[in-house]
Amino acid sequence: MKDGFALVFARRTGRNNNQELRYVEAGPLQGAVIAAEPTGDAPYAYWITVDRPSPQGPYRQVLRFRSATTYGDGNPLAVIDAEMPNIHNRLGLWREGQPLPLPASGCPQPRLVKMALWCR
Repeated sequence: MKDGFALVFARRTGRNNNQELRYVEAGPLQGAVIAAEPTGDAPYAYWITVDRPSPQGPYRQVLRFRSATTYGDGNPLAVIDAEMPNIHNRLGLWREGQPLPLPASGCPQPRLVKMALWCR
């Protein structure tokens, strides 16, 4: 076996429409890559995808859905932070009634609006 690097994940985002790629460093999604990419049709929202490492090495997509977050909805959170309860719920990591998955930056008054997190 040779020393070296192997490509296990590759993705690029386009224009600046609040899209984001995020590597999750800790918590139940540790090691995952979450992407928020704008949709091309109304109602304008985001495609949320979650890729996780597979036992064979490369990442594989485990979730894809249209976000509850929409363009210009006034939510000050980043799209991925706002969608975290939705992501956790769809992956079976969170249910209503449990403490909300909050962003590391804090959220003084969290509330859910159509499964999107809002903070005041």
